[in-house]
Amino acid sequence: MSGSAPAIDSGFKALRNGGTVALLGLPKSSVTIDIGAQVIFKGATVLGISGRKMYETWYQMEGFLSGGGLDIEQLVTHRYPVERFEEAFATLRTGSAVKVLLEFPPIVEEA
Repeated sequence: MSGSAPAIDSGFKALRNGGTVALLGLPKSSVTIDIGAQVIFKGATVLGISGRKMYETWYQMEGFLSGGGLDIEQLVTHRYPVERFEEAFATLRTGSAVKVLLEFPPIVEEA
């Protein structure tokens, strides 16, 4: 999911023989990997994600989250009311956050 060159390199190095790499994050510039060692000799499959399975995976993730089998709360490092969105984005830019949530007020339906 990361477009970070070191993360992409680490991912390829950690990939098992016959494994699949699915790339989605967009790097800021060209990324160099050892195609021979990290793709060809490992028999790796490399996928660029275009979204064709996007909705299927959304439904799978919804099931994981609603079924209680996956607790992502520990990933949330910061919460901000939506009115403080500029501060929330500034926090993201510092690199000190894992997941920042913007909290919206509840929607009140008119009767």
